[in-house]
Amino acid sequence: MEQRDFLVDKRIRERIGTGRRIYNMIFGLFAITIGLSYILKHGFSIQDSKAILHEAYVLTGILVIIVGIAGKEPFRTRYKLKLENETIRIKKSFERELKINMKKITRLKTFPQRFEITHNDFVKTYDFSWLTAEEFDDFYAKISDYCLKNRIETE
Repeated sequence: MEQRDFLVDKRIRERIGTGRRIYNMIFGLFAITIGLSYILKHGFSIQDSKAILHEAYVLTGILVIIVGIAGKEPFRTRYKLKLENETIRIKKSFERELKINMKKITRLKTFPQRFEITHNDFVKTYDFSWLTAEEFDDFYAKISDYCLKNRIETE
């Protein structure tokens, strides 16, 4: 049997949306306000556990504001896309691996950076916006080649 392997393994630091950036800045200011109000009233002492807790509020607030200003996730997300003979495997960090059995596909519809795959009893859209245009084109070429050989309807 012909081998049609395709593998993409990426780590991407994604952008944060405007709403989440605003939320981070407001939450950070709120945490700083809570922390500083206690420290200014009671002073800071190493023996006072509440003062240390409120110092942690201030530091957390500063870090959350920095993340909001930077506009990117603090950690990279790892994406893995693997095309084997009869399966497509999609894995995102800390999520279950998604397996698509290509034998059960009845129709394939292509949109920019997405596929709408019709199975025997349901339709599902898969988003590949994290792929570059070249990677998506290579992936589409492999899948469309499989569809042509197995007489699966494509659009």
